[in-house]
Amino acid sequence: MEEFGDGMETDVQVLAIYVATAIKWLWPGFVLGLASIPSAINSRRPAVSTIAWILALVSLPYVGFALYLALGHTRMTRRVRKRRQARSAVASGLVGVRGRMRRFRAVDASEVPSLNPLTRGLVTQGMAMGSYPLTLGNRGQILVDGAMKFGALLAAIEGATDHIHLEYYIFEPDETGRRVRDALIAKAKEGVEVRLLVDAMGSLAVARGFLRGLEEAGGETARFLPARLTGRRFDVNFRNHRKIAVIDGRVGFTGGMNVGDDYSGYTGAGWHDIHLELEGAAVHFLQETFAEDWYFATQKDLAHHRYFPAPRLPGDDLIQIVPSGPDLDWPSLHQLFFSAIAQAKERVWIVTPYFVPTESLLSALIAASHRGVDVRIVLPHKVDHRMVYLAARSYYQELLSSGVRIFEYTPRMTHAKVMTVDGVFGTIGSCNMDVRSFYLNFEINALIHSTRLARQLEAIIREDLANGEEVHLSTFLRRSYLRRLAENACRLLSPVL
Repeated sequence: MEEFGDGMETDVQVLAIYVATAIKWLWPGFVLGLASIPSAINSRRPAVSTIAWILALVSLPYVGFALYLALGHTRMTRRVRKRRQARSAVASGLVGVRGRMRRFRAVDASEVPSLNPLTRGLVTQGMAMGSYPLTLGNRGQILVDGAMKFGALLAAIEGATDHIHLEYYIFEPDETGRRVRDALIAKAKEGVEVRLLVDAMGSLAVARGFLRGLEEAGGETARFLPARLTGRRFDVNFRNHRKIAVIDGRVGFTGGMNVGDDYSGYTGAGWHDIHLELEGAAVHFLQETFAEDWYFATQKDLAHHRYFPAPRLPGDDLIQIVPSGPDLDWPSLHQLFFSAIAQAKERVWIVTPYFVPTESLLSALIAASHRGVDVRIVLPHKVDHRMVYLAARSYYQELLSSGVRIFEYTPRMTHAKVMTVDGVFGTIGSCNMDVRSFYLNFEINALIHSTRLARQLEAIIREDLANGEEVHLSTFLRRSYLRRLAENACRLLSPVL
């Protein structure tokens, strides 16, 4: 018995040593987590997201703190000041240009009696949140898939005589990237000013050597929020997800396509995607957004009349350019999407690759369906981010139960980010239907208040619907328990997906 007792004491002593060692090494992690809680509380997230971060900080020593450093910051703090300085510097330099733009049909909603109530309200709401004004006299062309987009972009680059400004989240060093880069090099050698801005995280694969030829030819390149050994840290959040091209201040492009083989289809079928080519006054505001982002990244000012020529007025399309980002007072695109869905009377059709909606947007879609609006959502069946796909499917049951129709696009991955409402309003841009795009990324969309373009976009979505496999509630409910568990587990990560 004494031997048994001695063994028990030895085990208890060993256990005590292990516990003491664990406490010794873990308590600093708990302190770090506790010290981060005030920051999480002051971040003004939805309550459920804040609680989730607090639980992670106190229950996962070190790991929770590391995740919070990488993903938890949703306010730019000091960078907000720098972003606003960039906006102020560009705006002050463009006072004369802005005055001239009034003569070239940059207007508010009250000056266009023909606007229907839906679009009139959206224009007014956008301007109240600091967005650019409505522009008249534009000509827009919807570009479907990479062959159309890159054909038009490379043709515009080849025809440039003064400057070329490109801004992309992803610029891949593949066949497509080389074609665009080589076209830029050729124009730089001709004396055309070339500026290329890429996001430091999205274009992480682009080595300095890939762009050296462009810089040697006289072109300028910059990276948005790069990682540095000193000063500011590298953030997973606050990425520049915009896709902007402006040629000579007269032709502009924006939409969902980055620069890479996935988007162009040069080396395969390519992803399905939608872009917009613009001529007219709206190009001015694509240029102004680029100028702000360039100033933020380089401290170089482009607020000069040379880059903002008096626009030609080649058409009758009404376009409003709306940037969105964590440096602004309002999540502009989220609120505008919500308002458009909430006011819909006939139909809301959406195509998006990543669907992780906020609770308010989810409620707006369900409420619209309940009042008889034809709500249809096209999502990818072939995906590039498995966790986002599973998170999206966690919303299917409540949407299908309310009468929303969901289609999974089967031919290939769809990366388009578009919406139409009642055949009178549409939007094409970089913004996904997810929390990251609405609150954490820098995005830009063209709001289409032109019936001609809205109907064209609706016809394109109708074709996507025909190429999609409809998800039926009765079939969806038969998925396995493990599948439901995986979907709901991924939904918990929705604030950071």
